[in-house]
Amino acid sequence: MSTTVPSTGAAGDHRAISAAALIAIYMQAVNISIPNAALPHIQATLSMANDEVGWVFSSYIAASAVTMSITQWLAGRYGRKAVYQAALAIFTFGLVLDTLATTSIQFVLARILQGAASGPLAPLSLAILLEVTPARHARMSLASTVCSLLGISTGPAIGGWLSEYYGWASIFYVSLPMTAFIFMTMASLLSEKRAERSQPFDFFGLTTFSVGMIGLQMLLDRGERLEWFASTEIWAEAVASVLGFLSLQRARC
Repeated sequence: MSTTVPSTGAAGDHRAISAAALIAIYMQAVNISIPNAALPHIQATLSMANDEVGWVFSSYIAASAVTMSITQWLAGRYGRKAVYQAALAIFTFGLVLDTLATTSIQFVLARILQGAASGPLAPLSLAILLEVTPARHARMSLASTVCSLLGISTGPAIGGWLSEYYGWASIFYVSLPMTAFIFMTMASLLSEKRAERSQPFDFFGLTTFSVGMIGLQMLLDRGERLEWFASTEIWAEAVASVLGFLSLQRARC
């Protein structure tokens, strides 16, 4: 990829961009696990059955994995900054829809939208970090990993405390100030960057990867609740996953 607009040179701007990128990585990770401790409150409000609980997490992770796989193509075609800001805007919209959901289906659909938007955030944030700190790649890679792990590990504690004292909707509102800071920082300081020549989009590869990944994620997430291969659903998810990955592998050969 080649830069179409010169990179920001001020050290202060680079520090602000780095901070925003690290916060984005943390925010993307914390929203995976933050509903964990709040599930009893969410279940009671939305009348969510026990076998629907797994969709809260698997929908977010599966959607994130699918969109993450096309992040490079999106950034090359439409520009890194444009894709990053669009992902932030959709992620924020997903957060709001989470709080407005009145049924379990609405909540899961909002989580799918939120997860799909979160997919490009982590890889683009890391790419931005490495670009603005060319002499500290190892340190920035470590910092991004720490932020991701910290987000996943602290999510349940934060979600449990917020839902207990401020209601379960507050676990999503807490991310709104972070998205606002990241969006404004990147909008004002980040330069645009895109590929000189857009690569062709592999629709078949995306479809087979999506089927394989979603099937595997659903199998792992819902297997224990449904007694694994004693369930027809688990068999269907396993077959879909195997066929998806096999088709993808054959297409690459």
